[in-house]
Amino acid sequence: MEAFLKWFYWYKNFGDEMLFFWLINWIDQNYDISKLTVEVWDKSWMENWIRENKEYMWPILDKLDIVPINRYRLRYFSHIVTLLWIWPYKKLFKFFGWWEVLDDSRKFPHDGRNIALLYSASIRKKYFILLWWIWTIKKKSTKRLYNFILPRAQNIVCRENVSFNLVNKYNKKSTLLRDFSKPLLEEFLSKHNKSNHEELLFPYILINISPKSFNHASFEKIQKFCKNYPKHKKIFFPCDMNYDEQYFDQLKKMFGDLEIYNRTKHSLQETLQLFYNSDGWIWARLHFLYPLKFFKKNIEALTQEEKVEKLIFN
Repeated sequence: MEAFLKWFYWYKNFGDEMLFFWLINWIDQNYDISKLTVEVWDKSWMENWIRENKEYMWPILDKLDIVPINRYRLRYFSHIVTLLWIWPYKKLFKFFGWWEVLDDSRKFPHDGRNIALLYSASIRKKYFILLWWIWTIKKKSTKRLYNFILPRAQNIVCRENVSFNLVNKYNKKSTLLRDFSKPLLEEFLSKHNKSNHEELLFPYILINISPKSFNHASFEKIQKFCKNYPKHKKIFFPCDMNYDEQYFDQLKKMFGDLEIYNRTKHSLQETLQLFYNSDGWIWARLHFLYPLKFFKKNIEALTQEEKVEKLIFN
């Protein structure tokens, strides 16, 4: 079948880009896909990312069709096109991605009602799958939305037990899959040969901060953390280059020896090598806490978001 992957944009966000490889391969392994159309923020960025790391792509590489999402002034026009059912991908099987699935902490329509409004035909025909985040119900309107969407999904793939237990009340056709990045990290370890890198290594720690965690409490945590590594080089890793890079200059005022890692000059394998050989991590973003946990490193988190609590600490 031909399928369309919606709301998994992967633009300059390393965590999402890392998950991309194993997500599309999971789809290919579990469904008879002849063509998978993937919507992204930046077509050239993603195509370059795929070329640079094609060893992680497996057989689905030849089945991919990367298309850009309509943005800015054209975005609302694209919504009208979708509502009028003249969207070119209207008949394709839908995989709805994780960051705009069902989350009533977001404002309308990005709390999940965008799915019900824009893709109601796919919902009614039960021609879709939901991936990953199904948030705890806090509003009556959310319960009504769940009653409409969840029972009709052919599968609901959850990343943690809370979501999995919730969706099972609505739909027994659900799957618990901790994280699509786990097989990727296992693949990295199978290729990893530390002896080839030892002569290049120096002691270092990795630091990340995000917009939500950029506050005085985080600064104090980072300063306290760095005191435990007085002889280590400090490397700032911008997980999401759309947002995190702006904080480098401000952090450098606190730590004059802070350096920034330009991941655009490195392959996925090289970047995971950087994570693996680090002596310490202090992070704000989930998809770098997860590799840290997988590599059995000590976790120092700057954020207490619901998804971090669910996936990392439960």
